[in-house]
Amino acid sequence: MRRPLFLRIVNAVVARDSYFMQTTDVVGQQSISTLQKCTSALRQLAYGTTADMFDEYLHVSEQTGRECLARFCRAVIEEFKDTYLRKPTTDDVRMLVHIHEQAHGFPGMPGSIDYEIYPRWPVFVKTITCPTKPKRSLFAQKQEATQKDVELAFGVLQARWAMDERENVTLWSDDPLASTTSNYTVTAPPVQGVPPDMRNVMARSAAMRQDEAHTRLQADLIEEI
Repeated sequence: MRRPLFLRIVNAVVARDSYFMQTTDVVGQQSISTLQKCTSALRQLAYGTTADMFDEYLHVSEQTGRECLARFCRAVIEEFKDTYLRKPTTDDVRMLVHIHEQAHGFPGMPGSIDYEIYPRWPVFVKTITCPTKPKRSLFAQKQEATQKDVELAFGVLQARWAMDERENVTLWSDDPLASTTSNYTVTAPPVQGVPPDMRNVMARSAAMRQDEAHTRLQADLIEEI
């Protein structure tokens, strides 16, 4: 987080809740600073850790950390809800479309962000943007909830086993000679210029990219739900 944004949030939180102000008790002992309290709350939100994770680093106890988090969230919602936690207006959408066009070169695309991220493949059944019928609304609700569950599960896997999609993947093989420590590779004799295994891969890849199959599957799921 950039320093100006962090300080803007800190100042807004302090203005909303005097708890975050640094105080001095009757014996002249100062409490933990405003920056310590806000940093504790932000780190709990950013890393999803417990309140006592940063007690040694920030010198904030577990109880104080939990209180900082609760008060911080309440103050941020009260301060910024009218600006950032509301439905976009027509002007907002028009501005976002313009910014998107300038950044990516795709004019007139006000739809969902996942329009770019997820292609219309049967293996990625997309949600419905702005559904108008009850069945389609229910499908969109279920699909988005399931998508969040999958993303959360994958995030846990990344955190637990340090998985990174940018890292190289080693394929497992039954053949003891096909290992990462050997230059030996097992190849099947080519038929019409393409090995049989590769033809199967190409066929599955083509089937996976069928837009019509995605449409049919989405319609079936809407009726099933």
